[in-house]
Amino acid sequence: MDRVSPKVLALLALLTLVWGTNWPMFKIALTELPVLTFRSITMLTAFAVLTAILMVRGESFAVPKGKWPALIAASAMNILVWNIATSLAVLYIPSGHASVLAYTMPLWVALLGFAVFGQRRECARRQAVAHREVLNRRAADVARAGVERDPQRAVA
Repeated sequence: MDRVSPKVLALLALLTLVWGTNWPMFKIALTELPVLTFRSITMLTAFAVLTAILMVRGESFAVPKGKWPALIAASAMNILVWNIATSLAVLYIPSGHASVLAYTMPLWVALLGFAVFGQRRECARRQAVAHREVLNRRAADVARAGVERDPQRAVA
């Protein structure tokens, strides 16, 4: 059996630490900054880091002709909707619950695929049944949090 190198184990430990603290830190940051300000800062930082990586690797930013519509649509859904929705979720429910909702995204994609694009019903049905409990548990959190939060702060 192959042994895992200490470097790989150290990287795994670092990844676990960073990923495990991400959602609680996210919630703390959103108590200090409005959602749109926070997400603007994170997106600009991500853009700067990715730009630096591309420049170091000598790769191009060029988007092939004809790919712009798909890139814009995917960016709008993934960057705008995902980032704003997860930020708002962290404000209104516990961060652990928000992360569960965020990582059940395949369920929501399957349901939208069925409802909007007419994809196979059986796949969406199985996923909906499997994740129904997530909704049941989170509904109480959202109802409870609705009276505790200032809705104006979420979009300020």
